Order: sequence, then structure tokens, then C-alpha cells
Amino acid sequence: MKKLFLIFVLFILFVVTAAGVAGYVKYRQYEKFKKTEILLEQEVSIIVSRGDSWRKVASVLEEKGLIKDRDMFHWMIREHEWGSSLKTGEFEFSGSLSPLKIAERIVEGRVKLYAFTIP
Repeated sequence: MKKLFLIFVLFILFVVTAAGVAGYVKYRQYEKFKKTEILLEQEVSIIVSRGDSWRKVASVLEEKGLIKDRDMFHWMIREHEWGSSLKTGEFEFSGSLSPLKIAERIVEGRVKLYAFTIP
């Protein structure tokens, strides 16, 4: 009976340790994801419409090659409590940007501006 209890305790200890290591590894990946910049060869534009969610925006950003993982992007939005800070408009991205910089640009509402002349 004591042997069975010892095996059970060791098993639980192993599972908890494995979960802790897996959580730590995922956290490190997430921290790297937030700060890793992606160099864009050309300008990329996205349109955020009224009623869009951050999940939809993350999917569009991933499709356009601006971010590598939409789930981590969404976790970042939740971490910074930007859930209700999504701005609408056309956003243009160029150069070297991290997912954090992309999200900040959208939260701040820095939309693409067009120049025109009135005759």
C-alpha cells in the first residue's frame, strides 16, 4: 500500500513538473513573439471595420504575413487589456515591426492618411 502511494505521489510530482516546464517554455515563446520584428518587403494595408473583433484582426494580420501566430497575438491583446480599444480604419504597415508595435498602432488609431488637393 505504501509503495502504491509512493508511486502515485511521484506520478503527480512528475505531471506537475512537466506542466510547469511546458508552461515556462510557452511563456518564453510568447515573450519572444511579442518582441520579434518582421521585416516587410513592401507596404501592407489592412482594413478594420466597425464590429470587427481582435480575433478577426489577428487572423487578417496572420494571413497578410504581419504576425506569425494569431493566438499569441490575441493573448497579447488580453495581457495589455486592449480588448475594447480596437479602432476602425485602414492601417498601413511597412518596414520592421513587432506584433506589439502593430497592436499599439491599431489601438492608437494611427490610420493611413491620403493627400488630396481641392482645386
